[in-house]
Amino acid sequence: MNQEEQGLGHTDKYALTNSTNGNIDRHAVPDAIPENREARSLQISSEVEDVINPELANLKRQEALFMSHIKPERFSIENALETLPDGDKIYSLLVRLLSPERYKKIIDSGKNLRDVIESELIPYASSDDIKNVMELLDSPEIFNEMERRAQVINKFFHGDNGLFVGIPENTILSDKVLESKYLQPIRGLVEKGGPDKEDDSMLMELMNNLFQDIKNGVVSEDQCIEIYATFGLLLSMNTSWGQSLFRIKNYAGAGYLMQFVYDYYDHGYIPGKEGSKKMNEHMLRTLSARDVYLRKEHIKELIIQAILKRKNNDTKITNFAGGPGQLELDLLKTMEKYDMDISKLQLNSVDSDKDIGDFASQRHDWPENVTFSTNSIGRFILKPDSIIDLCDILVCIGLSDYLTKETLIKALIGFLMVVVKDGGMIIWGNFKLHHSDEAMMSMFNWDLFTRTKADLEVIAKQAVGQSDINPANVKIEVQSVGDGQGPQYVVVIQLLSE
Repeated sequence: MNQEEQGLGHTDKYALTNSTNGNIDRHAVPDAIPENREARSLQISSEVEDVINPELANLKRQEALFMSHIKPERFSIENALETLPDGDKIYSLLVRLLSPERYKKIIDSGKNLRDVIESELIPYASSDDIKNVMELLDSPEIFNEMERRAQVINKFFHGDNGLFVGIPENTILSDKVLESKYLQPIRGLVEKGGPDKEDDSMLMELMNNLFQDIKNGVVSEDQCIEIYATFGLLLSMNTSWGQSLFRIKNYAGAGYLMQFVYDYYDHGYIPGKEGSKKMNEHMLRTLSARDVYLRKEHIKELIIQAILKRKNNDTKITNFAGGPGQLELDLLKTMEKYDMDISKLQLNSVDSDKDIGDFASQRHDWPENVTFSTNSIGRFILKPDSIIDLCDILVCIGLSDYLTKETLIKALIGFLMVVVKDGGMIIWGNFKLHHSDEAMMSMFNWDLFTRTKADLEVIAKQAVGQSDINPANVKIEVQSVGDGQGPQYVVVIQLLSE
């Protein structure tokens, strides 16, 4: 597929502006739901409640706009340390203090974390740098950010499905082996200012080995933290992997990271500077990042074909857990390119993250038939018709990967069918089991629940079976994204007209 076929480099008639007058529709009145599709109430666990292209010349403004929707203290540590001669060493020290065992000992001892940091900085940094760091930590917001990161790492290691949960006792790697196998190669990347393309396979193999060594019980928690610390500012919150590890939002695959992927594959734009930029480029070259982009293109093509088959009839589309509006923007571009009537389209994007909706409204001057609203998956499953209009096409991509229980996914699909018209279509998807980037993503706290093609077929069929819809009137197809070698599936459920 060439760039033109992928839609690369298209210009947009609806030019990006600084307008903040987005069409946020928080109280849309839904169409009536057919009586034969009455929603079943379901008690959703609390964890589910929270699971949830710009033009090249404007990309830097867009990046700043991204960051304006995230608490600034999330980045203040990195931004301050990047200006200091010993910033890399200081950042490594701060990461070491996030070890759950070490952090707990500091708290239990009654010591002040600030004093501990100051005393441990002495061998690493100049007096001027120490003074600057201490002034930084005098800010309650920054100090709280350190504590937040410690809690994130503790949950990553010991929470549900934690990295070190259920690990067998074994002989831990010696310091010499740890140095040669992990620390020395990482220092090499740090010294050269970040990974180049030729380093990709080495870094992937290193993280795969680390993941296996942890699961085999031969790498301890403190050794794992030491490995993270050795990356220094290459693993800061100014990098995509750092944002995943320390959670820029309450889940790893936040819409902000997804937008980085779209901007890279549409325009070649990479956020960050120097080392963080090279680390971001490494992440953007992974198969998973490529497939995130191809998945969006794949879904766009499915929707365009569905609209064409409707022969210019009005089409209502809902993008549930839709992120920052990239699919909507690309649909408008493609329809304009092929002289399709955009006025026949009604697009509604629903996301649990209010900041995402606000961002989408600020990044583009949307036509009136594109709206954004905020609601959670839990509220939707409990009462779907109060949140989403009856629609022709419903997209729900990138959500089931975060749901641990298949009963919840079946409930979600069942309720999606409640709000899709006869003849309509549901599009959802999941990461494949044992894909090539699985260990890399797992080691950076990007916890996805992967599934096989057979798993997805069974889930879809059982969801249909639990609904009031005749299975004979439903067509289910599981498609591989891109060339089929990537890590993602797209599931299409077609509700045939009776």
